Amino acid sequence: MQIRDFIKIYAAILAAHIAAQFISGDFSLLFFTKILIPLSVLLYNFYFNSDKIKNALLTSSFGFFLLGNVLMLIKPTYDPCRFETPILSYSAAFIFLAVVALLRTKWSMQNVLVGVSVAIVNTVLSYLYILNGLNSDAIVFYIFVLSFAIMSFTSFLNSDVPKKKAMVVLGTICISISNHLLGFCTFRTTNTYMVPVAILLYGMSLLFFMLGYIDNSESKI
Repeated sequence: MQIRDFIKIYAAILAAHIAAQFISGDFSLLFFTKILIPLSVLLYNFYFNSDKIKNALLTSSFGFFLLGNVLMLIKPTYDPCRFETPILSYSAAFIFLAVVALLRTKWSMQNVLVGVSVAIVNTVLSYLYILNGLNSDAIVFYIFVLSFAIMSFTSFLNSDVPKKKAMVVLGTICISISNHLLGFCTFRTTNTYMVPVAILLYGMSLLFFMLGYIDNSESKI
């Protein structure tokens, strides 16, 4: 499958999932599409990524994102802003993304400063909106924030070709904003578009990470 065709299919899945947020009482569409978002990038990477190490790491990361989504969906009451149950799964997903980024790195002053700055911002906002907004073991959330910060930092050290690095940076920005929107649960009752926007950014981030890290032949692109 050419990657442009996959992007069209993925966009349709993401659009359906966002639409499902506004359809009260139809949990089946929401469940199905929420599973398909990480599953689709996982399968495309698994079948078309020619770099075996990157393939294994990305498949593991997307697999933990998939597990996290499943754990969130099987809770008695589904709430996308409450992710205490899958928090360790998402933490593992971030760590695998960080390891992928470290396969090709460039330790320049600019990369380090930008990476550190983004990591600090994500750490502070995670503490304000996630640690103080959710009720669970604080150690679990410290692990989540630490893994999130590590992934944020290493993403800017990646030294692949400019177009691929741009995809990784976009993925990091999208998932950062998504996490903070979901963590900023206090205002979700007054802004019905906060959760759909966060989910859109989450879906885009997985696609950007896949595009940034996948290695495949020109005939498949």
